[in-house]
Amino acid sequence: MKKTDKGMQHVVFQPTFGNRPDQYIGRDGVIEQFMTGLQEPVGSRNRCTLFLGQRGMGKTALLLELSDRAVKVDYVVARVTAHEGMAKAIIEQFQLNGSGFFKDDKRKETICFITIF
Repeated sequence: MKKTDKGMQHVVFQPTFGNRPDQYIGRDGVIEQFMTGLQEPVGSRNRCTLFLGQRGMGKTALLLELSDRAVKVDYVVARVTAHEGMAKAIIEQFQLNGSGFFKDDKRKETICFITIF
């Protein structure tokens, strides 16, 4: 409920700005497909996913969940937003998050999520 000049109204959109929900309802298939794609060889079309949707649909929250899952299976992830220095930010994130990659050989190929607002 939201108070307006006309009294209390139901508001469907409740922005959380990337905060994570307690559970992901109806996203099991997307999560499973993504995780299966990580097992595919480099160049496989199953390793590429595009997320589109209206504001508040959970794109950013889903990307955060997927990036955490990718890290758990030894991928290096860069979390950046679109801005003029984005390319530099991606490189810096990979250097920071991928430092363990150079110390041992347990990390796999790198993936990158870019959320554009």
